[in-house]
Amino acid sequence: MRAASRLRQGGALLDAPRLLDRLLPDAAASARPLAVLGALLLAVNLVPAAALFLYLEVLDPSSSQVPDPGRARLVVALVLLGWLAVSVALSGRWSVRDLQPVADWLPTDRAPSAPVRRAVLLAPVRTARHALVGWIGAAGVFGVTTVALGYGPSRTVVVVAAIALAGVSAACLDALLTERVLRPVRARVLQGQLPAQVRGIGVERRMLFSWAFGSAVPLVGVVAAPIDQGHRTLAEFRLPLTVLCGAALVTGLVIIAGAARAVAEPLAAMTDALRRIEAGDLDVQVAVDDTGEVGRVQAAINEMVAGLRQRRRLEDLFGRYVGAEVAAHALEHGVDLAGSRVEASVVFVDLVGSTALASALPPEEVVRMLNVFFAAVVGAVADEGGWVNKFEGDGALCVFGPPADVPDHAARALRAALAIARRLADATAAHARLDAAIGVSSGTVVAGNIGSPERLEYTVIGDPVNEAARLTDEAKAHPARLLASAATVERAGGSAGTWVSAGQVTLRGRPAATELRVPVPAPVPA
Repeated sequence: MRAASRLRQGGALLDAPRLLDRLLPDAAASARPLAVLGALLLAVNLVPAAALFLYLEVLDPSSSQVPDPGRARLVVALVLLGWLAVSVALSGRWSVRDLQPVADWLPTDRAPSAPVRRAVLLAPVRTARHALVGWIGAAGVFGVTTVALGYGPSRTVVVVAAIALAGVSAACLDALLTERVLRPVRARVLQGQLPAQVRGIGVERRMLFSWAFGSAVPLVGVVAAPIDQGHRTLAEFRLPLTVLCGAALVTGLVIIAGAARAVAEPLAAMTDALRRIEAGDLDVQVAVDDTGEVGRVQAAINEMVAGLRQRRRLEDLFGRYVGAEVAAHALEHGVDLAGSRVEASVVFVDLVGSTALASALPPEEVVRMLNVFFAAVVGAVADEGGWVNKFEGDGALCVFGPPADVPDHAARALRAALAIARRLADATAAHARLDAAIGVSSGTVVAGNIGSPERLEYTVIGDPVNEAARLTDEAKAHPARLLASAATVERAGGSAGTWVSAGQVTLRGRPAATELRVPVPAPVPA
């Protein structure tokens, strides 16, 4: 366990982009990522070039196969310096040409243009291509130099092959570093969405690049070092082989650690986002900073969250239009055009003198009064677990019971009616000029969806609905402005306050008289 911990620490220290993130935490806020990238690319190409020169000219036994090895080494060093000057200038010019739109855009708050997006997304491929061109050119130049210095064909093949392999390694590392350093810039460019056409360094390609740089090239060097050197002893190859094996260990650790972290970090961020989503937080936005498989998963999470937010918004709107209980019932059980007989209580509320108010007040004032009125009704009904079935002009039909099974629906309806009366009295005291009549009834109703498959409405139909409406008409002339049927008060069983008899009345359209009840104390009339 201790060894594994040390290995992880070593991998973190050798991960140059990770280290630069710690040293430059604000790199994504300006053009600094481009400067960081330029410095890293210069280092990862110059260091292998210097190491390759030392290996070929000092450690490789075949470097002494000319009459004057010292002169040959000096010529190669001068050619190396000249070539580095030329290749650095050309690479710098190409990089400026490719990334200039990005450098101009980074300090601004503008949305990324198409050239900026393309430059950022193609930067790893272009960087690797520039590096590979430079190294292949170096292989040709140093191959010619080796021949001109009088080395044999085997030495020339070794030099050309070594430079070409180093070029492949450098190009792979350039692509990986570019992808890593520009990750925050890429996240800003992608803006949470993955482009449909541009594909970056995916997980498979990243692992292949890591293998090529970290293992394949050094191992090829180890295998190829003794070729055509049969006259040499094993002792002469001890140092070169040790250096190659050490390079394979170090570079393999660096690249594999970086490649693993490039996948592990986005996965950790996505895991945290999914945990927050599971907890109900739909304000999650995963930064899409990869254009491969990882980026597709990041974008998919954002699309999923957007869909969940849309569904929550639709559920909220659905609940506002039909009531939260009806919406939940419809989402759970679906909808059909069948109804069922259930026990329910109904509260009907209607403004008194609304026609006169509408003619005497400006329309804006009428709308304001209606909003105050309906806010009082909806709040009181919701507090008791009921729902407003419909708004009818200046009235409201409120239902307690269906679609859920609520045994104490009568008590809830009576308490809600009292709360409505109190809230309207408070609103009237605040100069809202609200005067409403309230009727409460209970009994058997048919509850269900009516309409057509294309457009339907969940409602209740039955004698209690008609009775509540008629009681409201009677309440308009009663001082209490609130009347309930005796059957409703009896169903409540005394759990909705004290109600006393207010006589009997034969309601319009009903054959028998209805026993009336009013609350004690009576609500303050408007």
